[in-house]
Amino acid sequence: MTFGFTRTVVAFLIVLFGVIILLMMSAVGNTIQQTTRIQATVAPFLACRFNNTTPSDIPVYSAPFSAEMLEIDTLADSVQALVITLRDTHVLVRIRGNYSGWVARDLGVLTGDCNLPEDQTPLTSFATICFYRPTERTTLYTTTDLQEPIQSLIPDESYVIIGQSETAYHIRINNFIAGYADKNKGLTRGACGLVPIEG
Repeated sequence: MTFGFTRTVVAFLIVLFGVIILLMMSAVGNTIQQTTRIQATVAPFLACRFNNTTPSDIPVYSAPFSAEMLEIDTLADSVQALVITLRDTHVLVRIRGNYSGWVARDLGVLTGDCNLPEDQTPLTSFATICFYRPTERTTLYTTTDLQEPIQSLIPDESYVIIGQSETAYHIRINNFIAGYADKNKGLTRGACGLVPIEG
């Protein structure tokens, strides 16, 4: 009789401990799920974002270079866009879905966790840009008549073309220096069929 009672008590305790363990495992599982849901909710807010701080739409470019011929879209005033990667002067942002483009970094501010690796892709690797490569030492001029020199151009260096006249390519060295180079003293490469004719 005592042995039967003991077996019943032991069985009851085993069942009780089993129920307690199941309840604890369920609670831990719920905590993990809740943590995952919280992390999934918080992550987008912590992601790096570019905020257009200008009072107007800003251009979105097909490459990290500000030129009218490279414009593919605009980013509206006060819009926040998810940052994919960074460069010194431009930021690659997601516009919608998988559609992305480059915006000038100085036209907005970055918020969130922007500790992203900087994109080091050479500008010459972007297929939408047209480049001028001098084949001899030549000069950059202020106007299409090639009369007022600005600086020398290095042979075999690649310069971005942003326009053209009948005799000269309008090239930009950076955001501050642009001018005209003699078409006969260099070659072109890249998407040069898109280069506009300037009046």
